[in-house]
Amino acid sequence: MDDIHTDELFGSMKKGKKKKRASKKACVESEVARTEVAIPEPEQPPMIYLVGDSGKPIPPRMHEEATSLEPILVAATSSGSDSPIRSILTPKFSLLKSKDAVFAEEVARWANFPVAQLGARAATHCMVVKSSIHDLAYQSEVNLKQVLKAEESSRNAHAELNLARNEINQLKIDTQATKELLTLLMSEKKELEERETALKRELEDLEPV
Repeated sequence: MDDIHTDELFGSMKKGKKKKRASKKACVESEVARTEVAIPEPEQPPMIYLVGDSGKPIPPRMHEEATSLEPILVAATSSGSDSPIRSILTPKFSLLKSKDAVFAEEVARWANFPVAQLGARAATHCMVVKSSIHDLAYQSEVNLKQVLKAEESSRNAHAELNLARNEINQLKIDTQATKELLTLLMSEKKELEERETALKRELEDLEPV
């Protein structure tokens, strides 16, 4: 009898532990289910699709892609090709990238503007671009004038240098001619001295003894 009651007691304890584990697992699962509530995505600003030359709508670029100011660098290949580095600091590459740049936030903020205000903003940006172009043209003209002035100064310096070189060569020629003349005079002087000595000897021989 004692063995039977002991077995029943252990069996009931095991069943109780299993029930507690099952209830605890159910509570944990219910808490996880409560915490896994779908987080609503933030509302995106309305997108306005621009129509290109071909008539097809052009979807706007992502803000992160459009507003990235990091230079885009492409590592040189191992083949040793001399392809230029694609950087946003390169004028040609920046112009190519700016054609595809669309700022989603600006499009969303300007969507409710009247047409006249949008036109005014576009005209303002065009004036800014034109001013930049005129500034670049003016800088190019100034740089060109400076380059031409430097070239003129260089030509004048070369002309003066050539003139000085010619004068130096002429002085060398004159010096050489003077040296030759001095050599000739020295030889004539020596001959005259020899003749004078010979005449003195003849006079001494002609004197009476």
